[in-house]
Amino acid sequence: MLTYSSFDSLFITDPNDPNVDGPVLIPAYDSRMIATGDSAVIYLAIAHGINNTEMLASLEQAQQKYNQIVSVESDLNNIPLDFTLEQNYPNPFNPSTKISFGLPQRSSVVLKVFNALGQEVAVLVNESLEAGTHSYSFDASKLTSGIYVYSLQTDAGVISQKMTLVK
Repeated sequence: MLTYSSFDSLFITDPNDPNVDGPVLIPAYDSRMIATGDSAVIYLAIAHGINNTEMLASLEQAQQKYNQIVSVESDLNNIPLDFTLEQNYPNPFNPSTKISFGLPQRSSVVLKVFNALGQEVAVLVNESLEAGTHSYSFDASKLTSGIYVYSLQTDAGVISQKMTLVK
Protein backbone atom coordinates (compact mmCIF):
# COMPACT_ATOMS: atom_id res chain seq x y z
CA MET A 1 0.00 0.00 0.00
CA LEU A 2 1.19 3.49 -0.74
CA THR A 3 1.09 5.47 2.47
CA TYR A 4 2.80 8.80 3.07
CA SER A 5 4.97 8.45 -0.08
CA SER A 6 6.24 4.96 0.77
CA PHE A 7 5.08 1.39 0.32
CA ASP A 8 3.89 -0.44 3.41
CA SER A 9 3.56 -4.19 3.46
CA LEU A 10 1.19 -5.39 0.76
CA PHE A 11 -1.89 -7.29 1.72
CA ILE A 12 -5.13 -8.10 0.03
CA THR A 13 -8.40 -7.22 1.71
CA ASP A 14 -11.84 -7.85 0.30
CA PRO A 15 -13.08 -4.37 -0.78
CA ASN A 16 -16.68 -5.44 -0.08
CA ASP A 17 -15.95 -6.41 3.55
CA PRO A 18 -17.91 -3.85 5.67
CA ASN A 19 -15.55 -4.40 8.64
CA VAL A 20 -12.45 -3.15 6.82
CA ASP A 21 -11.50 0.52 6.94
CA GLY A 22 -7.80 0.23 6.08
CA PRO A 23 -5.93 0.29 2.78
CA VAL A 24 -7.06 -2.24 0.19
CA LEU A 25 -5.18 -3.79 -2.69
CA ILE A 26 -7.44 -4.84 -5.53
CA PRO A 27 -5.44 -6.89 -8.04
CA ALA A 28 -6.76 -6.80 -11.60
CA TYR A 29 -4.92 -9.99 -12.57
CA ASP A 30 -3.30 -12.92 -10.87
CA SER A 31 0.32 -12.46 -9.87
CA ARG A 32 3.02 -13.79 -12.17
CA MET A 33 6.77 -14.17 -12.17
CA ILE A 34 8.86 -12.02 -14.51
CA ALA A 35 12.20 -13.54 -15.52
CA THR A 36 15.37 -11.45 -15.42
CA GLY A 37 15.69 -9.54 -18.69
CA ASP A 38 11.98 -9.84 -19.52
CA SER A 39 9.60 -6.92 -19.31
CA ALA A 40 5.95 -6.45 -18.48
CA VAL A 41 3.50 -3.59 -18.82
CA ILE A 42 1.92 -2.66 -15.50
CA TYR A 43 -0.93 -0.19 -14.99
CA LEU A 44 -1.35 1.50 -11.63
CA ALA A 45 -4.34 3.38 -10.26
CA ILE A 46 -4.40 5.05 -6.87
CA ALA A 47 -7.72 5.98 -5.28
CA HIS A 48 -8.37 7.84 -2.04
CA GLY A 49 -11.12 7.80 0.54
CA ILE A 50 -11.67 7.51 4.26
CA ASN A 51 -13.19 4.04 3.80
CA ASN A 52 -13.57 1.37 1.13
CA THR A 53 -16.81 2.81 -0.25
CA GLU A 54 -15.29 6.26 -0.81
CA MET A 55 -12.09 4.76 -2.21
CA LEU A 56 -13.99 2.63 -4.73
CA ALA A 57 -16.15 5.63 -5.69
CA SER A 58 -12.97 7.70 -6.18
CA LEU A 59 -11.48 4.98 -8.36
CA GLU A 60 -14.66 4.79 -10.44
CA GLN A 61 -14.74 8.59 -10.87
CA ALA A 62 -11.11 8.59 -12.02
CA GLN A 63 -11.83 5.79 -14.49
CA GLN A 64 -14.87 7.63 -15.90
CA LYS A 65 -13.09 11.00 -16.10
CA TYR A 66 -9.84 9.90 -17.65
CA ASN A 67 -10.65 6.51 -19.17
CA GLN A 68 -7.27 6.38 -20.79
CA ILE A 69 -3.96 4.67 -20.27
CA VAL A 70 -0.88 6.80 -19.66
CA SER A 71 2.49 5.29 -20.53
CA VAL A 72 5.46 5.71 -18.22
CA GLU A 73 8.73 5.19 -20.09
CA SER A 74 11.92 4.00 -18.44
CA ASP A 75 15.59 4.49 -19.23
CA LEU A 76 16.36 1.00 -17.93
CA ASN A 77 16.68 -0.26 -21.50
CA ASN A 78 19.65 2.11 -21.96
CA ILE A 79 21.61 0.51 -19.12
CA PRO A 80 23.71 -2.41 -20.38
CA LEU A 81 23.47 -5.77 -18.64
CA ASP A 82 27.25 -6.23 -18.79
CA PHE A 83 30.41 -4.17 -18.61
CA THR A 84 31.32 -3.45 -22.30
CA LEU A 85 33.94 -1.66 -24.38
CA GLU A 86 32.94 -1.05 -27.99
CA GLN A 87 35.26 -0.92 -30.99
CA ASN A 88 36.19 2.70 -31.68
CA TYR A 89 34.54 4.40 -34.66
CA PRO A 90 35.79 5.09 -37.21
CA ASN A 91 38.64 2.61 -37.28
CA PRO A 92 41.11 3.22 -38.88
CA PHE A 93 40.81 6.92 -38.02
CA ASN A 94 42.45 10.28 -38.71
CA PRO A 95 42.81 12.36 -36.58
CA SER A 96 39.95 11.63 -34.15
CA THR A 97 37.72 8.73 -33.18
CA LYS A 98 34.91 7.95 -30.75
CA ILE A 99 35.29 5.38 -27.96
CA SER A 100 32.10 4.06 -26.29
CA PHE A 101 31.57 1.81 -23.30
CA GLY A 102 28.74 0.57 -21.12
CA LEU A 103 28.45 0.29 -17.36
CA PRO A 104 25.73 -1.86 -15.76
CA GLN A 105 26.19 0.04 -12.46
CA ARG A 106 27.96 3.10 -11.08
CA SER A 107 31.72 2.54 -11.19
CA SER A 108 35.12 4.19 -10.96
CA VAL A 109 36.35 4.47 -14.56
CA VAL A 110 39.78 5.00 -16.07
CA LEU A 111 39.99 5.11 -19.89
CA LYS A 112 43.56 5.32 -21.22
CA VAL A 113 45.30 5.08 -24.59
CA PHE A 114 48.68 3.37 -25.03
CA ASN A 115 51.11 3.19 -27.97
CA ALA A 116 52.54 -0.06 -29.37
CA LEU A 117 55.36 0.08 -26.79
CA GLY A 118 52.84 0.14 -23.93
CA GLN A 119 53.49 3.79 -23.09
CA GLU A 120 50.51 5.82 -21.93
CA VAL A 121 49.73 8.57 -24.47
CA ALA A 122 46.36 9.83 -23.16
CA VAL A 123 43.94 9.62 -20.25
CA LEU A 124 40.40 10.26 -21.50
CA VAL A 125 38.48 9.51 -18.28
CA ASN A 126 39.47 9.19 -14.63
CA GLU A 127 36.31 9.55 -12.52
CA SER A 128 33.28 7.80 -11.11
CA LEU A 129 30.45 7.44 -13.67
CA GLU A 130 26.80 6.44 -13.45
CA ALA A 131 25.43 3.27 -15.06
CA GLY A 132 24.68 3.65 -18.76
CA THR A 133 26.43 4.10 -22.10
CA HIS A 134 29.22 6.66 -22.34
CA SER A 135 31.17 8.01 -25.36
CA TYR A 136 34.37 10.00 -25.53
CA SER A 137 36.29 11.53 -28.44
CA PHE A 138 39.99 10.85 -28.81
CA ASP A 139 42.03 13.41 -30.77
CA ALA A 140 45.26 11.83 -31.99
CA SER A 141 46.40 14.73 -34.19
CA LYS A 142 49.72 15.00 -32.27
CA LEU A 143 50.49 11.26 -32.53
CA THR A 144 52.16 9.29 -35.30
CA SER A 145 50.45 6.65 -37.46
CA GLY A 146 50.27 3.22 -35.92
CA ILE A 147 48.35 0.81 -33.76
CA TYR A 148 47.19 1.99 -30.35
CA VAL A 149 45.45 0.19 -27.49
CA TYR A 150 42.69 1.77 -25.45
CA SER A 151 41.98 0.28 -22.06
CA LEU A 152 38.93 0.65 -19.84
CA GLN A 153 39.44 -0.08 -16.14
CA THR A 154 36.37 -0.22 -13.86
CA ASP A 155 35.39 -1.77 -10.55
CA ALA A 156 34.43 -4.89 -12.56
CA GLY A 157 37.79 -5.35 -14.32
CA VAL A 158 39.79 -4.27 -17.36
CA ILE A 159 38.96 -4.53 -21.08
CA SER A 160 41.18 -3.41 -23.96
CA GLN A 161 40.73 -2.90 -27.71
CA LYS A 162 43.09 -2.02 -30.57
CA MET A 163 42.66 0.92 -32.92
CA THR A 164 44.62 2.16 -35.93
CA LEU A 165 45.67 5.76 -36.60
CA VAL A 166 46.42 6.41 -40.29
CA LYS A 167 47.76 9.81 -41.37
